Amino acid sequence: HDRLTRDLEEQRRESSQIEDRLKALLTREKAQEEEIGKLELRRQESLDQIQSLEEESRTGQEAYRASRDQVTRLSVSISSLEESLADFDALAAHAGGEIERAEVRLSSVEREWADQTARMEEARLKLVENEADLALAVREREESQARLTALMESREEESSGQRALVDEMDRAHEQLAALQSVYERQDAEIRRTAQQIADQMNRLWESHGITRSEAEAEAGDIGPLSRAQSERTALRRRIEDLGPINHNAIRDHEALTARIGYTASQREDIERARTELSEVIGQLDQSMREQFNRTLHDINQNFNQVFTELFSGGKAEITLEGEDDVLQADIGIRAQPPGKKLQNLTLLSGGERSLTAIALLFAILKLKPAPFCVFDEVESALDDANVKRFTDYVRRYAWSMQFILVTHRKGTMEAADRLYGVTMQERGISRVLSMVLSSALPYGE
Repeated sequence: HDRLTRDLEEQRRESSQIEDRLKALLTREKAQEEEIGKLELRRQESLDQIQSLEEESRTGQEAYRASRDQVTRLSVSISSLEESLADFDALAAHAGGEIERAEVRLSSVEREWADQTARMEEARLKLVENEADLALAVREREESQARLTALMESREEESSGQRALVDEMDRAHEQLAALQSVYERQDAEIRRTAQQIADQMNRLWESHGITRSEAEAEAGDIGPLSRAQSERTALRRRIEDLGPINHNAIRDHEALTARIGYTASQREDIERARTELSEVIGQLDQSMREQFNRTLHDINQNFNQVFTELFSGGKAEITLEGEDDVLQADIGIRAQPPGKKLQNLTLLSGGERSLTAIALLFAILKLKPAPFCVFDEVESALDDANVKRFTDYVRRYAWSMQFILVTHRKGTMEAADRLYGVTMQERGISRVLSMVLSSALPYGE
């Protein structure tokens, strides 16, 4: 009986414990059901949030594609403008060559014009000189003729024995008249007349009793004829020295004048074309200078901003050196990393130069984005901290352009979305490995 009582008590205790465990299980089940409800609610909220994010992602992708298309169109427009600018440069270079060739032709024409003018002036002076010499010779001949006429009139009153001399004088007068029509025979006729006069004087002295002194005195009266002969000889020699007279000089002068007029009109056309080309080149130069100044100003602002972001401080600038003309000046780069003074790029350390060059590249890309960009170990000289800054800056622009980086730095590889590697496990045999890191990261976490 006592044993049964103990067994009953033990069963009651076990039953009570079972009831307690059952209550605990029910309580736990209820709590789990509440937790499941909360989790279900959170799951639904997560699904809603995921759906919303997917909508936003699709919207962002559409906006990204639209922006990418717009960037592409802008890039095409910029390329077209660059080609137009290159065409303008080629046109300006061609125009410069045309101007130089025109100037050479103009100089040649001017020299020929000057030579023709000098030759024409020389011929004109010779004509004037010949005309003056001829006028002088004619005047001296007329004076000699007048003296001979006076001599014959004075001898007319003398004795009949002297009439022979008058006859000889008449013949001399006829000979001088013949010299007027035949200019080339004047010299010989004058010499023959002088000889005849001398012979007559000798005959007068011998036959008429005229003394030698009287005959010489008479001969002295015709001294101007001898001077005329000498002057005539000198004039003839001067005319021969001048060479043959060009009877076509007037016609040549008219042709030369017409040619000079044609050349002058050509010169005016060339001058007008040169002026127009100079104006076009001036406008192109002015446009290029203005565009260069605007672009340099914008890049300078971007350069200082990107430099400050990459270096966490400091400043940088682009300067023009060496020339007043912006198109001919050299471009200098000065930078001031934090804690240092402003100095030329060549005075910085290797890592600072690399990061400064990267800042300048991003400044240009910021002004004129490109569809994609290739970097070949640009960060090889940077330390790990600056590599992290570089990759963060690259990812900032990854939404608007694609970057292809050739690198051996681990930090750069970790920041990439896709990774391609080339290995050579066997000599002469290469293998290409690829990995999409953007999808592999969640598993790594």
